[in-house]
Amino acid sequence: MADDTKTETATANVTTATTSEPVLYFGPNIISAGLLTNQVYKNGIPDAAKNLQNKYPLILHLFAPIEKAIELKQAANTAGTVQYIAVKQIRGDKN
Repeated sequence: MADDTKTETATANVTTATTSEPVLYFGPNIISAGLLTNQVYKNGIPDAAKNLQNKYPLILHLFAPIEKAIELKQAANTAGTVQYIAVKQIRGDKN
């Protein structure tokens, strides 16, 4: 039950970081856009990611303020969370 609460919290805590707040990208590499797994972007979510929202609508959920990075990275490996779905979307997984 504690794990369910943690997953719900991780999903609920997804907020778009402020423009100047450092964020960690924990999604799959998207080399063409310059997005690398575990890369810290010191000025917030990069424009390259925002420009990919049409192709990957959930991509912004794969950025986390540094203090929430561990929690949200764990959510990316938990089936059913928005982060998990976002990763699958970028990888092109059907399931």
